[in-house]
Amino acid sequence: MRRFITRRSILLSGTALMGAACTRTRPVATTSGVQAASPSQPPLQLTYWKSLSGPRHDAQVQLADAFNATQDGARVTLEHQGEYNALSDKLRIALASGAPPDIAMLGTNADMPAFARLSVLQPLDGFARADSSFHLEDLAPGFVRDSRVSLPTRPGAQAIGALFQLPFARSTPLLYANLDQLRAHGLPETLPTTWPALLDMAQGLVRARRNTARDGEAAASDTAAGPFAHGAGTSWWEFQPMLWAFGGAYSDTQRRVRIDAPVSIEAMQFLADLVHRHRVTLATKYAQAAFLRGEIALLTTSSANLTQIEESASFGVGVAPVPGSRDKAVPGGGAGLSLLQAAPLRAKAHGWRFLTFMTSMESTAFFAHATGYAPVRPAAHVDPRFAAALSRSPNARIALAQIDRVRPVDAILAAPYANKRIEEALEAILFHGASVPDTCANLAAQLGQAAAAA
Repeated sequence: MRRFITRRSILLSGTALMGAACTRTRPVATTSGVQAASPSQPPLQLTYWKSLSGPRHDAQVQLADAFNATQDGARVTLEHQGEYNALSDKLRIALASGAPPDIAMLGTNADMPAFARLSVLQPLDGFARADSSFHLEDLAPGFVRDSRVSLPTRPGAQAIGALFQLPFARSTPLLYANLDQLRAHGLPETLPTTWPALLDMAQGLVRARRNTARDGEAAASDTAAGPFAHGAGTSWWEFQPMLWAFGGAYSDTQRRVRIDAPVSIEAMQFLADLVHRHRVTLATKYAQAAFLRGEIALLTTSSANLTQIEESASFGVGVAPVPGSRDKAVPGGGAGLSLLQAAPLRAKAHGWRFLTFMTSMESTAFFAHATGYAPVRPAAHVDPRFAAALSRSPNARIALAQIDRVRPVDAILAAPYANKRIEEALEAILFHGASVPDTCANLAAQLGQAAAAA
């Protein structure tokens, strides 16, 4: 399997990006018509709170360095705050203490809407209109839809979908497969398109492994409970497309809870049965590691992990869209970049410039090339380096083909801690064998309370 990207190529691409960015950028107008700071003023220090590690961290450092090389009026300092949930918790503390950052990477589906509804994020539509060099329509429409939050202007008024972030590190879910295992056991390399078909493949693989594995192989690759074919964890995002495939949902667009509807319970029961009844799915919070060790052959996880999986795997990796419903809708995942409302106007002006630099066509192509995240600008597909990488990676092309099918996640996810409540329910069902109908009923009550309190 060819590698899509290496750490060396990250550095080489970053050097090229730095060279291309050596020209100083012009000032951009703010929403009030105030120009950015003149070169005579000392550089304004901006703080950017970020998530993501490994190649995803390295790429952000390269981009921030390239941005700083173009600026006379401001410098951005990166501060890593952990993954999305950790950053979100720290941001709440920083807001309470009156010391938030100027810019933050926020999870698109849960964290950003929650902070937008707290009125602590800067709406970006005014900046976008005032910046003649920026065109929102050049960004992937599905990712832009995810970046808006509807806020009522007054009781009874129609909600307005305001832009609160620019999409940056965006992804979709994929079904990954260990092609070597499928071939070795005589199974087709064409991956299943429905969940019942995935069950059939998983059962076939488990039977084949039990019948043909040698004692040494069994000891190395099978757990005490027996061989598994598939892995599942407690991610609400990875479960979202399964819910949709069965006609279910966490909620409707008005945040009316639907997780206790019969079709939603059916989806949850199907997942539980994969673990407890059919015993083909390993319930684990470390499914990707189990996949790379060869303990499971099928895995649903983010397209953002494609580069890392392909580089780390000692076997051929295949990917396909996650099993889905008739329209094959997928939830957009990942994060975007937001400005904090408390920042001074000058900081917001420079912060907007940073956002547009990070999401420019060149930066988008570089970040996608370096990490495996989807390019948030379709025009990035024609970037020579990115196009060359795509030509070498059929898996990356499959991941990108899903961008046009991105659908906003269920609206209840914007309610405070809704994602945590869902993942607690998934843990109870998958790890502790809790009753699916009872757990869904309890979860529905918790989500209803969260929606009422939002």
